[in-house]
Amino acid sequence: MSKQDIKENIPIIYLKSIIRGIILSIVLLLITAVVFHYSNLDPKHIDTVTFIITVLSIVYAALYGCFKIKTKGYLHGGIIGILYMVVVGMVSLFVQKGNIHFKGLVIMLIMSLAIGIFSGLIGIILADR
Repeated sequence: MSKQDIKENIPIIYLKSIIRGIILSIVLLLITAVVFHYSNLDPKHIDTVTFIITVLSIVYAALYGCFKIKTKGYLHGGIIGILYMVVVGMVSLFVQKGNIHFKGLVIMLIMSLAIGIFSGLIGIILADR
């Protein structure tokens, strides 16, 4: 792909990245639900596991997007991380029927930005090899 083709397809790459991240989240959450259901694990660990799944999904989405775009990994990774959290936040808002914790949302947005930036840089390094 030429640089012009990549510039024209950046919104499509963002969309594919976010969809891949959400699919990974869904699969990992389903596996987690089965494990917690059939084991004697303490339910207080669900929040930690959900946080780890969110981080892994953002990392995967940003790596995929920046690997495809091949330029400005910090920028594109950060944008993908923020967009991922916005989509997940919107879904969470509808599922929880409007009850959302603002402080937690801000922390998750900052976290997703930082993770997206670092993952985007790693994606650029992997794309150069």
